[in-house]
Amino acid sequence: MTVRLGINIVAAHNPNMGQALMYISGSLGEDFGGWVQNAVGSYGQYKAQSELTRFATKNGLSLQELNLILALNSKIGLEVAGTTYRADTGLMEGFTKRTGGPLSGAKGVLWDVNDWLLGTQGLLDAVALSAVNNLPNNGHLTGHSLGAMRVNNLLRQGYIQSGTLQSLPVVPWFNVAAAGSKGGCMQGDPICMGRLGAWFQPNTQLLCRGGGSIGNAHDRRLYVEQWHTRGQGCN
Repeated sequence: MTVRLGINIVAAHNPNMGQALMYISGSLGEDFGGWVQNAVGSYGQYKAQSELTRFATKNGLSLQELNLILALNSKIGLEVAGTTYRADTGLMEGFTKRTGGPLSGAKGVLWDVNDWLLGTQGLLDAVALSAVNNLPNNGHLTGHSLGAMRVNNLLRQGYIQSGTLQSLPVVPWFNVAAAGSKGGCMQGDPICMGRLGAWFQPNTQLLCRGGGSIGNAHDRRLYVEQWHTRGQGCN
């Protein structure tokens, strides 16, 4: 556990070395297909870092300095807006779902965006780190939206044994599901790119929207209701 936490510190200071260490740590024990799957995911995170490096440079910062600011702000967000981790159910929720702080819910969206910028690089934010010492005994977490990204990063770095990823965000950078995960992408969900996203993502199945409208295709409640439809054809 100490080694894995140290990897995140290294990644904040040396992104390229951090990516390599996270890739190796999360791929130990996987078969060849798992190594390849995680390699594709690491490349996507490297591309995200490249884009954020350009953004940081334009604002007079290095990527390391930007990530330090993001990490500190993430810790502030955990204190004042709360968490999206539900330890009793092993669930990580997404945007605007924070509880436990005076700026919870939609008021905490600033820190949701902040944590997304960390997570898309493969770095663990304060919410994910707070869950490390309170994980389910079965080593399995379920995540939705931003929560799916957090679960994916915990799985890729070897903190958990498996994960269920509901609507793993794939835009603007393509986050790839880690080896050992399974997941679903709802028909018409723009966050995971619906049918196209399910087709491209490893171990991800298209979920039929059923009676739900395209307007709520990203709603976690719909994912819970339609999880039994995975593997069935959608009209």
